[in-house]
Amino acid sequence: MKAISDSLSHPRSNDQVQQPLALCKWILFLYTLYLFFMIACSVCNTIFLCGSPADSISVIDTGNGIKIQLLFGFLRLSESYLPPNYMNTSAQLLGIPLTILDILLEYLPKLLICVQFQKIFRKLKITSTPFFPEIIFYINRIAYSMLFLGIFSQFLLQMIVFRIAYQTFYFNNPLRFSWILAGCIALILANIFRHGCMLQKESDETL
Repeated sequence: MKAISDSLSHPRSNDQVQQPLALCKWILFLYTLYLFFMIACSVCNTIFLCGSPADSISVIDTGNGIKIQLLFGFLRLSESYLPPNYMNTSAQLLGIPLTILDILLEYLPKLLICVQFQKIFRKLKITSTPFFPEIIFYINRIAYSMLFLGIFSQFLLQMIVFRIAYQTFYFNNPLRFSWILAGCIALILANIFRHGCMLQKESDETL
């Protein structure tokens, strides 16, 4: 009877583990599709800005910032984000580097995070324990990508875009503390998994 009850309890506990993982995988899959869509839109908007005549697209003052009409949507920047002379530029000088750097400094790091999570899910699916060096490597990549988004992404974007568009070095509130906090938590999680790997190795050697 005990053997039968044990055999019945294992699939149930496995289902309890797999169901949240399946939900997370679907959410991650949808978010990855969203990132690919945004990258495609940014590429099309860059081509649109490069191919449009200089006088056909204007920078519109909204009263508290600027707005530029793009092929897909608008480019909106608030006054608090921009340098004092934010109207003294063209749509191409501001829009082209901004759409390109959005891809390089925003969407690609997020896509890298999604890819690492997918690798973690695949590893968890084929193993009975989560404590593997590969998972630590994936978590570290996620952590450093998050820290990059939190510390450097907005800083580099503002510095490069405003240098091209306004011929000045300017940045305002470049730190994104939510990403920095998430990156720190991921680093702590990587250390926990590293300790778990050590305990798992010791356990395997004693058996």
